[in-house]
Amino acid sequence: MRIAPISVIIPCYCCSQVLPRAVNSVLRQSLLPAEIILVDDASPDHGETRRCIEDILCQYSASASIVRIRALFLINNQGPGGARNAAWDIASERFIAFLDADDSWASRKLEIQYEWMLGHPEFILSSHESLCIDDREKTSVIGPTVHFEIRRIALVFINYIPTRSVMIVNRPEYRFPPTMRYAEDYYLWLNMAVRGIRMAKIKAPLAFSYKREYGEDGLSGNLHAMHEGVLKGFCDLRRSGLIGPFLYSAGYVFECIKYARRILYSRFIKGGKLTSRAQL
Repeated sequence: MRIAPISVIIPCYCCSQVLPRAVNSVLRQSLLPAEIILVDDASPDHGETRRCIEDILCQYSASASIVRIRALFLINNQGPGGARNAAWDIASERFIAFLDADDSWASRKLEIQYEWMLGHPEFILSSHESLCIDDREKTSVIGPTVHFEIRRIALVFINYIPTRSVMIVNRPEYRFPPTMRYAEDYYLWLNMAVRGIRMAKIKAPLAFSYKREYGEDGLSGNLHAMHEGVLKGFCDLRRSGLIGPFLYSAGYVFECIKYARRILYSRFIKGGKLTSRAQL
């Protein structure tokens, strides 16, 4: 099997039921990563997540897996950004790829994205499309690998970058804001974009989520906190002079409109009036 210089980072929080699916989707890649780093973010589940991670370590150690699987067990909960940073600080490979414990990847995700990154060294970060599916649906859909460059103005209005889709060059200056627990990933991508870091999106669905982005349990389900996190990010970028007053105002207003739409959407879901996923 081919091995690529990629460190896969998976933050883990009360995820013992779904983590094996995520890890298996990494270990079934057509191009394997050099290492996987699992981070238990002080899960308050009586050790279930820790035991799941230890079982995974034991299982793949016994099978002599060619992929290094490492684990971190944080004493204090740091949120997804802090957990990813802790793993990022010890990651040893040239590229970093992120996957959440309740998501999964298509089998050729790393192969396609890694080869694209090698062919386009001017880009520091690449993303790709992601599908919302459930366990009954097939997860082998692969589209054409055309791409477009993500511009900072567009990113102010729409977050084109799901974290589960990101591959980024491993450099110490790129980290998630450690004190933010909501929208910390969007803040990092936007901060990079406004500083002129080149990013692109590959037009292929290579990652999968098993719940809607809005209106369900989990961090993304806390709509108000996510909204406040986005607005805080805009304010920080404005204070630092990285975005001007017009772009700040336009982005702020547009985020408020999106927030109102998401509230309505989540209420429709909870009321059983809407079953299909909307693009918000």
